Amino acid sequence: MVDGGKTLVEALKNPLLSSSRLIKLLRADSKVPTVAAAIKLIETHGPIHESFHTPRHVDKGAHFAYSIPQNRTGYSPLLVNEKALKDMNIIRDQELTKILDGETLYYDESRAIFPYSTNYAGFQFGQFAGQLGDGRVVNLFDLKDKSGEWQTLQIKGSGLTPFSRFADGKAVLRSSIREYIISESLHAIGIPSTRSLQLTLLPTTKAQRGGTVEPCANYCRFAPTWLRLGHFDIYRWKFDIQSMAKLSDYVIEEVFHNNIEQEDLNEYTIDYFPDEPGQPNPECTAIDSKSTTKYDLMFRKIVNLNAECVAYWQAYGFLNGVLNTDNTSILGLSIDFGPFSFMDQFDPQYTPNHDDSMRRYCFANQPGIVWWNLLQFGQAISVLLGSGKYNLPTVLKAKDIGDIDKGTQRQLLDRVNSLIHLCGNEYKYRFTSKYVELMAKRLGVDVDAFIPEGDKQTRAKHINIFLKETIEPLLEVLQYTKVDYNNFFYKLEEYNGSQHVNSDSLDDFMGLNPHYVRLFFSAEEFALLGRYYCGEHTMNSDVKAALEYLQKIKQWTTALGKLPRSNAKHVNPKFIPRSWMFEEVIDDLTLQLRDGHKPDLSALQKLSNMSTNPYDPAQWDQTRPDLQERWLQEQHPSKLMKQASCSS
Repeated sequence: MVDGGKTLVEALKNPLLSSSRLIKLLRADSKVPTVAAAIKLIETHGPIHESFHTPRHVDKGAHFAYSIPQNRTGYSPLLVNEKALKDMNIIRDQELTKILDGETLYYDESRAIFPYSTNYAGFQFGQFAGQLGDGRVVNLFDLKDKSGEWQTLQIKGSGLTPFSRFADGKAVLRSSIREYIISESLHAIGIPSTRSLQLTLLPTTKAQRGGTVEPCANYCRFAPTWLRLGHFDIYRWKFDIQSMAKLSDYVIEEVFHNNIEQEDLNEYTIDYFPDEPGQPNPECTAIDSKSTTKYDLMFRKIVNLNAECVAYWQAYGFLNGVLNTDNTSILGLSIDFGPFSFMDQFDPQYTPNHDDSMRRYCFANQPGIVWWNLLQFGQAISVLLGSGKYNLPTVLKAKDIGDIDKGTQRQLLDRVNSLIHLCGNEYKYRFTSKYVELMAKRLGVDVDAFIPEGDKQTRAKHINIFLKETIEPLLEVLQYTKVDYNNFFYKLEEYNGSQHVNSDSLDDFMGLNPHYVRLFFSAEEFALLGRYYCGEHTMNSDVKAALEYLQKIKQWTTALGKLPRSNAKHVNPKFIPRSWMFEEVIDDLTLQLRDGHKPDLSALQKLSNMSTNPYDPAQWDQTRPDLQERWLQEQHPSKLMKQASCSS
């Protein structure tokens, strides 16, 4: 329980703590146009009325449609996030459990609170997919957390909505467990992410997935907003400037609270990190700073937030798996997890998505794909971005592109091309700067001491030096040796021994301490080097390659030793949940349910507990020491670098 907290119902009845901002300020589908109309349908026809659950194409200008969770014949809570409840300043009780799993419906006509699903489109695997929307998600309401920030609570796996298209509105237990745990794991590590509140098994609800019948679940999650880039794609598709502007105004005022000021965009006429190093940096066209609009600033804010989020992914080896525009948050949050994974071994071409045969969403491509998504976003709102201060009043009155004269259209096109080009340079600068900052912290380097404050050209020069001399050589070594990517950084931070030994001979790992060398190599390769230095193994191609990388490690160690050190803590997690752990826990639980047993939740609870306390083993409970010990051990390669499908 939370000291001084309120029950959920108490919070919902307090107008200072609860709301439903989106439905108050944006437009509902005309089939059910108001909260009053939605309540009347329930009270007259019950919660099964087809308006809430029948897939359809909604109105051109609709931002959302009223919908409610489908009734299930059984609900069994599996996990409740006490940390998140504390952050929300809410006390756990039976009413909370039932509202968060959709069993009890909460609405309030006087305060315009009623569940709803939002309308969006998206580019999936690079192709426009038309209307998508919340096909199995119902947004419940907004609550203020203990810091006074609004959070929108929603249920995933809530059943059919007006946006379900050809699907069944269900979420299987397997994907629900994965998503519940990974969002809290990322948050605990410090990676921007949505959050989880409650995971509920639906014992009598099943779903057909890939020829298999699977148990279903739903889970309640929260975020300051669930708006994605795809929410703007829908209005580009239908050329609805008014609805797009209204949505943009909502984002600026309600999500960003008008906090969208940015530095002068013309700082980025230079590409400080060109795609081909060594090539001259061609300057792009500056824009008139006096013509800046709030929509320019909104776009840049979203660009910068996403640049920083993907920098975290790259530093910590996290892969989303399906980076479509409808899975890209306007707040730069990790969102909608499908075949995600932490990278067990460093491999830039790794994709956790079994269906991603072209490796579109592989690790190396993530920064570029996020920018591609942002580019589609820029094109979606190009009419707003191209207008500038002077043409905006005219453009906002247009109902069709033909309403804008050809001369103005050319001005819009020139301006938006320049602005997006500048933002592309800004994205690369923000991403690279943040990535270097995070990698430096992971290596115990004081980034502020060797990258001086000053103009961007100077900072970029020092950032590039660190990339070329420290990060890239290390990643080359890790790619060859295939040691555990995240565990390497943790073990390096924990290592207290010397890096070198006093010897003039090369017969001691080139002068490096064997205990230090062991951090960089697998047990097999380290043993190979040991046998070679003891004279038990002759030179061959394997030994030669290992020696080459040992030389690289020695050079890298020398370079790292010249950099100022940092005492940063909580940057290298001792534990992160791996795909093989999810598989074990989920398979065991699914088998128990299939056989009709009352499920033993200890493994699930242990995985959740360790995942939400990645830096502090003292916070891990004392249950299942067998799992804790095994999950911290090195694993056979057959368990690593798993792939999953998009089926959920």
